[in-house]
Amino acid sequence: MGKRHRIKKKFSLVSLIVLILSFMLIFFYQPIFEGAKMKLSFGKLSSKVIETIPCSADIAYDRNVIFESNEHGIIKSEQNSFVFYDVNGQPLWEKELNSTAPIVRLGAEYIIVADTGTGELYSLGLNGTINQSRDPLGRIDDILVGENDVIVIVLEQDNEVVLMDKALEEITRISLPKGDLMDFDLSSNKSLLAFTFIKMDKSNFYSNVLLYSLDGRLIGATNFEQQYVYDIQVIGDQVVGVLDSEIFVLSGDNELIQSIEIDRRIESFCLDASGLIFLNLTKNPEELTDTRPDNVISVLDLNGKSVMADIIVESSISQLLTSDLYLTFLSGDKIYQMDKTTGELLKIQKLEKDALSVRMINKTTLGVEYIDKFDIYSLAY
Repeated sequence: MGKRHRIKKKFSLVSLIVLILSFMLIFFYQPIFEGAKMKLSFGKLSSKVIETIPCSADIAYDRNVIFESNEHGIIKSEQNSFVFYDVNGQPLWEKELNSTAPIVRLGAEYIIVADTGTGELYSLGLNGTINQSRDPLGRIDDILVGENDVIVIVLEQDNEVVLMDKALEEITRISLPKGDLMDFDLSSNKSLLAFTFIKMDKSNFYSNVLLYSLDGRLIGATNFEQQYVYDIQVIGDQVVGVLDSEIFVLSGDNELIQSIEIDRRIESFCLDASGLIFLNLTKNPEELTDTRPDNVISVLDLNGKSVMADIIVESSISQLLTSDLYLTFLSGDKIYQMDKTTGELLKIQKLEKDALSVRMINKTTLGVEYIDKFDIYSLAY
């Protein structure tokens, strides 16, 4: 009788332990599993390399390999050779152009190639045919192809800007004032072009933001004394710019709408089409008593209101970009991807080595550029 009683007590203890473990598994499965996935660099967003485009490893300061991409494909420029790939990395055509120092930009249905030294300009179709070419314009500093098919070409001589359409027909020319051009951007609705300069005046310096209409008319100028404007982006008829510890918003009529003080150092900045501002913030070196996390992603609207809790990241961000679905940021040998609406970290992609840049090719394809190759990842939610 006593033996049977001891067996029953032992059985009851085992049953109780099993019951407790079952409850723990039910209630704590999700957070435990999610935590394990993040530690193993897995998340709700899965990814894998589907193709690699090789290139010459050139560690010189002036790298002669250029990759550009959009939803129509990827183009690689290496010396005089231009190879166009589909979004999955399959080569479609190769062409040689006499352009030893090229700038390559992708439009919606065409490719712009310019030689920075001579100013020769070509417009290629996505099938590789040369649709148009232009006589040399002179040394080219930079080119921007807008979503509205307006091409902005900044010439080195006298800071002159040439605006062209996709057929390389000239729309107008703008003579910019003297100064070091820091950044420029064009609105997608064909209404506004913005430039920012650093200008020196004896012992003083200031940043100058200039707004132009697309017919070349100066709308207005705004000076920021003793401050650098590091980056500007145009969204609709507004201009958003970044100072050392401040974000400003200008209207299309050159009125200062917002001045948003940021009490940490702004390391990276991007703006999406809805007007959300994404910032990578770190501590100011002089703020020794600041106990907040050193490296965060902060999300604001155009009024400066925080729209979600700061996201803590482990190291500084070298690139921050936004697409329809994700906020993607590069930090050394890791790529982070975050759901823009919830702030949820969907993926930490551990790379084999430090990357040069990352870009969203389309909604389901991501490209990572290294010194010696370009990896293409497929993404699946």
